[in-house]
Amino acid sequence: MSLFNRAQLFGQLIALPTLLFTLLFSLFYVAGYDFSVAGFYYRLEGGHWALQQHWLLQDVLHSGARQLNTLMVMAVLVICIWRQLTASDQRRSSCILLLSLLLSFGLVALIKKALPAACPWDLQAFGGVQPFNWLWHSPAPGAVLSQCFPAGHASAGFGWLALYFYWRDSSAARAKTALFGALLLGTGLGLVQQLRGAHFISHDITSAWLCWCCCSFIYAFMADLPGQNATQSSLREGYV
Repeated sequence: MSLFNRAQLFGQLIALPTLLFTLLFSLFYVAGYDFSVAGFYYRLEGGHWALQQHWLLQDVLHSGARQLNTLMVMAVLVICIWRQLTASDQRRSSCILLLSLLLSFGLVALIKKALPAACPWDLQAFGGVQPFNWLWHSPAPGAVLSQCFPAGHASAGFGWLALYFYWRDSSAARAKTALFGALLLGTGLGLVQQLRGAHFISHDITSAWLCWCCCSFIYAFMADLPGQNATQSSLREGYV
């Protein structure tokens, strides 16, 4: 497949998710509904982040889930190496799965460092000491710079959108299950952090979009795809 056709496929894969991301990000971050949702949780917990250090959310669903995700990525690495050594016909797809995961998690972590942003629990509106600062504005002098955007914990779920692309060309049923499973997992992990006061919903939305774009990029430019005619047919059929 030509580079142009691969770029066309990539554009097709990210077009609708990018439009949806733009609308949702504008609604929650720009229009301020982030504060409405976070304020609802804050008031529900009694005017403070009562669940911030709750054992279930902090130890199990945050620290435990993060450790489990690390083990799962290591398992994919082992499988990938094994398939390279045994000349499996899934060598390429295994590497693409691994690269998709690493790129998704890595890009989210990189942006967190490049765009310091406060968590809800840091802000004056929710019991913290920091004033709100837009992402595109320079932080105030002396401000403590947190790394809360985008949501790293939610990416531990959304990153597994890579499994959708792993099965996309071989099993539509498995691909759909992986798609909805990863979206559900990422949303659940994101909700855990929202309830703890660690993230706004726009942080999770951004992570979901970034992970989808990373997985789409690796798939479109590295997968062993059919020729131009088959690709054009695939584009007309949609995502699954």
